[in-house]
Amino acid sequence: IEPKIRNVDLQRMPFADATFDVIVTSDVMEHVRRDGDAHREIYRCLKSGGYYVFTVPYVPGWDRNQVRVDSSGPEDVFLMEQQYHGDPLSSEGILVYRIYGQELCRQLRALGFAVTFDSMPDPVRGILFKDLFVCRKQESERHGSGSKPPVL
Repeated sequence: IEPKIRNVDLQRMPFADATFDVIVTSDVMEHVRRDGDAHREIYRCLKSGGYYVFTVPYVPGWDRNQVRVDSSGPEDVFLMEQQYHGDPLSSEGILVYRIYGQELCRQLRALGFAVTFDSMPDPVRGILFKDLFVCRKQESERHGSGSKPPVL
């Protein structure tokens, strides 16, 4: 895009293992066709103890993710009315594949992340709404220690 700013496919990131201390995405994962692949790539690219910080549409009261588009095969299968979010690069917007529920936390923990969710606004700093996930890579979990990762 410009020097030191790259746009990459999160499902197949072009970086070596353990490259980054922190990876940040903001309202992106609901648009990624195969978010499981993207989360595995993010985990792979983080150094041990590294952080993945992100926001997504999240409904804490939902046990499961709402899958709007089945992307498991070669073609998308629309399970619900198509939904698009605004995109400054496209007048059409970006297709929403899913809205997340608590299933997201279980999926991230299964990869080896310790997961926390912060929804507390901070009006003093001008943050009126906040749905922020902070995930820490627990390298020992990836190699089978068997215990659940601690919550930060």
